[in-house]
Amino acid sequence: MGYAHKTAVRNLRGPSDCKGGTRGDPTHTVTNDEGDAGFLTLRTGTEQSVNTFFVALEQRVDLCDVVKTAKALGIKRSDGLPLQEVETFTLGVNEMDPVTVAIAYAAIAARGKYCAPMAVTSITDRDGKVTVYEPKCRQAVDEGVADAATDIMSGVFTRGTMSRVGGIGRPAAGKTGTADNSYTAWFAGFTPDLASAVSLGDPRGPIDHPLRGVTIGGQGYSTVFGADISGRIWKATMLDALKGIKKTPFHPVDSSRFGGCNSCAPKKAERDEGDGVALGDTEGQGDGF
Repeated sequence: MGYAHKTAVRNLRGPSDCKGGTRGDPTHTVTNDEGDAGFLTLRTGTEQSVNTFFVALEQRVDLCDVVKTAKALGIKRSDGLPLQEVETFTLGVNEMDPVTVAIAYAAIAARGKYCAPMAVTSITDRDGKVTVYEPKCRQAVDEGVADAATDIMSGVFTRGTMSRVGGIGRPAAGKTGTADNSYTAWFAGFTPDLASAVSLGDPRGPIDHPLRGVTIGGQGYSTVFGADISGRIWKATMLDALKGIKKTPFHPVDSSRFGGCNSCAPKKAERDEGDGVALGDTEGQGDGF
């Protein structure tokens, strides 16, 4: 799938939530901060982390279907409140915690099978009796769809927002995320064997203390993006955690279903002066998973 995306996206009708109500502010415009407008596919839009691409995609897919898929993957707010079903849902406007995001990514890595997180897998009593607790799992997403999503997110390391940080020497996929005004910076990713997520923010409160004009680890940052620190922490952690674990490949994509399109791009149109959009993992209206 691909389509031409512009400087900004404005939904004049407002999206419909799962109760059929119209949500969002029709006057609100979603923008990015850098880059150029043009034709993007699921692959390039994801690799470049383009906010406006994902909002336009959500409009085509339907907000309620996006919400239902997120819930199937275990996504829920960290403060216990209901998910906000708004037009910027896909950009990560709901309060999240790293465990929830990591578990959702683990489900994609497991070909769409979601397993509820477990703190304890077995207990051995003083007599040596072992009680084993089995994970509670269910198929949340079609296997082929999960394989295709994995393939798309693999490019984030080779051609996308994590390309300067690099991969971990084995098949991996993931996504950067940077909140409005760099309030927080994220990276979440997975291999066929392990998933993890890193969220970076000021413990004094991200709204009053955004990650702008800060010094972290002796290095100054005018703005902190998802790959800058969170991505590097993720990489170092995964390299250590996977030591001694055999490298395994992801399941191949079913090209008969997800072969893509080689001649979908429209002819390049004339552009108005000043018509520019931001590509990349930048501040904007969230930049989520």
